[in-house]
Amino acid sequence: AKMREAREALGERLKNLTPEERKAMREQIKARFEKQLGELRGKKEKGTITPAESKRLERLERMAERFKGARDERADDQPKDR
Repeated sequence: AKMREAREALGERLKNLTPEERKAMREQIKARFEKQLGELRGKKEKGTITPAESKRLERLERMAERFKGARDERADDQPKDR
């Protein structure tokens, strides 16, 4: 119930942002996501990743694939004369 309330409160705050503020927030989230993903990939390469971190890495990589697919779909929807 608390998570739902927090999500709804965030949704309300996002509605009140300007398009520029929403874009800035998306960029912050993207940067944080990419940083976490890079750190976990580095730990995996070094062999110092814990089982919990390994599981998180798997989840983040699945999310990254979905994000990539969504970006590709949006790019396909763009007019070709740009």
